[in-house]
Amino acid sequence: MKIELNGKIALITGGSSGIGEACVKVFREAGAEVFFTYNKNADNAAKIAKETGAKAIRCEVSSEEQCRNAVGEAVAKSGKLDILVNNAGIFMDAPAGSENYLDVWKKVIDVNLSGCAYFIHFAVPHMKKNGGKIVNVSSIHAAEGTMNASAYHSSKAGMDGLTRAFAVELAPFNIQVNSVGPGPIMTPMWGGDENEYVKEIAKIVPARRFGKPEEIAYAAMFMASPMANYVTGQTLFVDGGMLMNIFKQ
Repeated sequence: MKIELNGKIALITGGSSGIGEACVKVFREAGAEVFFTYNKNADNAAKIAKETGAKAIRCEVSSEEQCRNAVGEAVAKSGKLDILVNNAGIFMDAPAGSENYLDVWKKVIDVNLSGCAYFIHFAVPHMKKNGGKIVNVSSIHAAEGTMNASAYHSSKAGMDGLTRAFAVELAPFNIQVNSVGPGPIMTPMWGGDENEYVKEIAKIVPARRFGKPEEIAYAAMFMASPMANYVTGQTLFVDGGMLMNIFKQ
């Protein structure tokens, strides 16, 4: 059965590259009218908008005002909002006690966690009218730990916390809230599959490869579709088995 999103209005944050770009393309292919945010990557945002017919909105997601305006623009142009995909995020690392730790903490939490909460807060009043779907793109790092990245891990665990809390709060309004937790995905930040570090990481993924951005987009599309009408408060890890591979075999 093919997933169709005809007649649905979707807003995807961080849609100018990587997983967000894949979401824009996959949701458009499924028939949704798509709005997406970008911050610094204006050239690629314009290219994606031209190729897909989606509409780009500049937004710094750590800004409460800009998040409010982005939701308002999408609703003003379309008349409603059915789907919100919180994908925008950054990665920065710093060990506790380091000179830049507090700066890294604030920036990562502001973008990854506060931005997610802002968009949900401003989208919900519009979704309560007809129901809706909220999909948060978290990470396998919400459920494990790595060196010097406490801000990132905390932000992604916080996103999953928002997912569970809002799932309960919004269920009476027919709004389902779920997370998709990617493992290693071949996005521009990794530098290509010939990168030696990428090759080493791929060896400890049971699937023995990095995922493709569209593989996360398909999972998000399922969560945003009528097929997931009775699914809420869940995190779907899409990671080639990496999270389960505790012995790194």
